[in-house]
Amino acid sequence: MISPYALLTVDYLIVMITQVVASVQDLRTREISDWTWIVGSIICIPLGLYAAIRLGLLTLYVIGVIAGSIFALAVYWLRAMGGADSKSIAFISASIPTLPMASPALTVISITPLSVLINSLIIALVIYIPYNVIQNIRYGSNCEALSRLVG
Repeated sequence: MISPYALLTVDYLIVMITQVVASVQDLRTREISDWTWIVGSIICIPLGLYAAIRLGLLTLYVIGVIAGSIFALAVYWLRAMGGADSKSIAFISASIPTLPMASPALTVISITPLSVLINSLIIALVIYIPYNVIQNIRYGSNCEALSRLVG
């Protein structure tokens, strides 16, 4: 019998491939085909669900799917993100089961959609802050608002 962790590894790889395909489509056409999410979901959701059942984590899986779906719908409804972003959040939430951590607080933070969002924000800040500082140094003298403040 195949280990549930081996199934999770395959699941993670297919989720990453789906996300890369979606990213390439987005970069090329600014549009992501619904078929990308459909094909990825047909493969990944059963893998994630089966792995969660085998690991005895069905309740945590359902909580992650519900939290991710609510979050995806909320950000789409509030127009905080586009449709593809919302579909991506829902796809990841339903595809990757949440694994329990050492403490309940860490388990809550590691619920898949929250974990993805937190990690994305950290990576974005690590990249954006130095980029913004460099751009301000390079082009600060050309910025009318900055020149009014300084001069």
